[in-house]
Amino acid sequence: MRETDGRVKDAWDKAEIMAKTLGAVLLPLITLWIAYMLNASIQDRASRVRMVELAVEILKSDPNTSTNANYMRGWALEVLQKNSEVPLPKEAVTALRISPLELILPLPTQVNPRPVPVK
Repeated sequence: MRETDGRVKDAWDKAEIMAKTLGAVLLPLITLWIAYMLNASIQDRASRVRMVELAVEILKSDPNTSTNANYMRGWALEVLQKNSEVPLPKEAVTALRISPLELILPLPTQVNPRPVPVK
């Protein structure tokens, strides 16, 4: 093959043409794949968060009021164990099976503290 300036195309010229063509096709495909994987990861994380929130709500309920409490509490404990970096101790799992989870929230801080008298 000859270019318009009269010189013969060598293997490097052909490789450059193929690389440009492949780059033009592959770059958008790779970008789409990365965006898809990031979106899937974000959706998976959001789903796990919702499952943990549901598990906590189940564990906050009184196990003696519902007939299916043992099954639901067992499921909730499995969800917490699966999605926790630090597993619950066996004593905590046993306690949560028979008693409700009690969350102790911090007391709100005083919004308008009394001014300190200046001497």
